[in-house]
Amino acid sequence: MKCPNCEATKISKNGHRRGKQSYICRHCGRQFLESYNTLGYRDSIKKYCLELYFKGMSFRAIERAIGVNHNTVINWVKQTTDY
Repeated sequence: MKCPNCEATKISKNGHRRGKQSYICRHCGRQFLESYNTLGYRDSIKKYCLELYFKGMSFRAIERAIGVNHNTVINWVKQTTDY
């Protein structure tokens, strides 16, 4: 295993964070996990929310129907158009 910051190989275990093993680099002192989970919604959810919006559904109605926060849907719309 290598440090993601300096790529040194002198790594030590450094406890647990949220159920995962944490490591520390002895060279630069960076703390890190072996692997990270990707957060976010599936592309199918994003596409469906955008379809509902462009068909005329309000942001808060999408939030109530799908369970995705209305601010998230607003950000998706801003990314796809010049809002």
